[in-house]
Amino acid sequence: MIYSYHKVDGDMESLIGRYWKELQQKIVSEQVFYLFVMLIFSEGCRCMKGIAYSGKFTQKSFKMSFEDVYDYDFKVAVHRFSEKVDWVLVENDEEIQRILGDVENYISTYMRNDVCGKGEGITEKMDVLLQAVLELEGWSGTYQSTPASVQKLVAELLSGSQAKHMLDLCCGTGLYGLTLYHKLSRENPALTFCGIEVEPVLCDIADINLYLHGVERGRIVKTDLLALPRSTVEELADLIVMDIPRGNNVAETYDRRDYRLIHFDKQHIYSDWIFIQDALYRLNVKGRAAVLATSGALIRLNEKGLREQIVLSDWLEAVITLPSNLYPRMGIGTELLIFNKNKRPERREKILFIDISSYYKIEKRNMCAVTEEGIYIAGKCYRHGTELSGISVMLKSTDLDADTCSFKPIQYIQLKEEERLDSNTTVEDIADIIRGSQTLTKIAEQEKGTACFINIKDIQDGRIIYETAERIQEGHPAYKDKFRVSEDDILLTSKGSVIKAAVVGANPPPAFISGNITLLRVDERKYDPYILLEYLYSGQGQLALERIQSGTTIRILSNASIKKMKVPEYDKELMKVIGKQLKQNRERYFSEQKRLTESYQKERQKLLEILKEEKDGKDFY
Repeated sequence: MIYSYHKVDGDMESLIGRYWKELQQKIVSEQVFYLFVMLIFSEGCRCMKGIAYSGKFTQKSFKMSFEDVYDYDFKVAVHRFSEKVDWVLVENDEEIQRILGDVENYISTYMRNDVCGKGEGITEKMDVLLQAVLELEGWSGTYQSTPASVQKLVAELLSGSQAKHMLDLCCGTGLYGLTLYHKLSRENPALTFCGIEVEPVLCDIADINLYLHGVERGRIVKTDLLALPRSTVEELADLIVMDIPRGNNVAETYDRRDYRLIHFDKQHIYSDWIFIQDALYRLNVKGRAAVLATSGALIRLNEKGLREQIVLSDWLEAVITLPSNLYPRMGIGTELLIFNKNKRPERREKILFIDISSYYKIEKRNMCAVTEEGIYIAGKCYRHGTELSGISVMLKSTDLDADTCSFKPIQYIQLKEEERLDSNTTVEDIADIIRGSQTLTKIAEQEKGTACFINIKDIQDGRIIYETAERIQEGHPAYKDKFRVSEDDILLTSKGSVIKAAVVGANPPPAFISGNITLLRVDERKYDPYILLEYLYSGQGQLALERIQSGTTIRILSNASIKKMKVPEYDKELMKVIGKQLKQNRERYFSEQKRLTESYQKERQKLLEILKEEKDGKDFY
C-alpha cells in the first residue's frame, strides 16, 4: 500500500472550509477545531468496527464511540478531550447540529468509499482529514502542523532506518511522527514510539490518535521541553523528529543548572536552541534526528558557541533549506537539520548543505509546497553525498565560517559557485560604492521641495519610480552631490529580505538616495553597468547578494560586504558592445511598455465614457 502523506485535494479543502466557516459564525475557532477532530476520530473508530451512527452529535455519542476500549489512560484522554467543548450550546443549537450532521455525513462517506479515498486505509483517510483540519486551524494561529510535503521529505530522507525507539518532540496531534512511524515500522516492526508535548489538549488528541493508529508500543508524555530537565532520560532514542513551534521564539534566561546547555555562556538563549539541544540530549550514540527550524537558528550569533560544539562533536550531517511560505501565516523560511551521532566513515568531519528553496509549487491561499522534484533531489544528494551546481555542496567542518559558524546552506553553496566563477575581479575593483544619506524620516517629511529622495518603495521592477518618492529641498542633509544619482548608476536596496536593483535612465530629475539605498557607480573603462546589472539579476548574482547579507530579523547589505563580491570577467571590448545593446534594448522595452499602458488607459476611458452617456450620466465604475 502506498502511503498518502495526507495530501489534501482541492474539493476536500473547499468543502471542509465551507463547513468550518459556517461553524465559526456560531462558535469560536478553537471549539470548531475540537469538534472536527472529534468527528474524525469517532467516525474513524466506527468505520474500523464496521458500525454506523446517524443521531445527534453529542458528548455522549463521542464517548460511546470508544465504549469497548478499556485502557484507563485512553478513557481519561477521551473524557478530558470531550470536556473542551461547550456541549450545552452545541447540543441545543439546531443550526450547529445541522452543520455537524453534514460534516459527519461527509466524513462517513469519505471513510467508507474506496473511490473517494483512492483505496487508502481508514487510518490514512483519518490522517488526510486531520491534515485538512489542521491547515484550517493554522490560519487562526492556535496550532500549527507540519505540511504534508515536508512530512514526505523527512520520510524520504530517513527511510531505511533500523531504529528501535523513535521520539516525536513537540508532537502536537501526533500526525507528523505517526506518518514516519507507519513507514518505518513496516520495515522494522520492533520500532517503539513516544510523543512528547506540553499542551494538555494536544496530548489527549495524540493519545487518541495513537490508539486509532493501532500503535501498541507507543505512548504520549506531557513534558515542557523548555523547563529544566530531570537528571536522566528514561530511554535514549535512535531516531528523533521535531518541528520546533513557530511564532513564539523568545529569549529565555539561561539557567546554569541546565546541563543540555553546558557549552553556553550568554545571559539569554532563544528557545529554538533549547529545543535543538534537548533533541541532541535525548539521542543515543548511534541516533539520528531531523529538526525543522527557522533560518535564524542557523546564523544567530547568540548561539554560535552551541553550533561550534555540535561541529566539534561531528553531529551535524546535513542542512537543507526549504521553500518559504510552507506554513499558514508564516512567510519565513524553513530549514531542516539532520543530526547523526554515528556518521558513515566517508561523511565524518563533513557537512552536506542543500538548497531546494526554489523547488516549490503554489497551492491554496498562496501557500507553497515542496515539489516531488525537490524531494527527489534532496533525497539523492543526502543519500549519495552528491554535489549539484547551485544546489548542494559537501563541506569540510573546518571550512565553516569561523566568525559566525553559520549553518546556512546558501552561504557555502555560493562560495562553491564563486570558486567555479574563476574570477579575481570584485565590485570594488570596478565601481565606487556609496551608501545613501542616513537622514531621519522626520526631517525628510518636514522639508518638502522638488528634488526626489529615493527609498526602497521607489524601486519597482528594475526601475526607479520618481513619482512616488518623497520630496526634499536644498539644505536638506541628503542634498549633496555625493548622494545624487546620475545616468547609468545602479541602485541596490540595503535592507530587507528581498534585494531590489535598478539602473538610472537618461536625464533623471534631481534625485538623492536615502540610507536604505546603495549606489554603484561603475567605471566604464573597466566594466559595463548593464552587464553588472544583469549579473545582479541572475540566479548566481542573487545567491551572491543573499550570502553577503547579515542580520536575522532585518537583513542588511553593507558596503564592506559588497566590495568583496566577485563578478564575472569578460573581454572589455565585447562588454562595450553587449552593454550598449542591453541598454538600448532596455530603453525600447520601457518605452513600449509606457506607450501600451497609456494607449490602454486612453481607450478604456473612452469606452467607459460611452457607457456613462448611455446610462444617462449614471456613474457605475
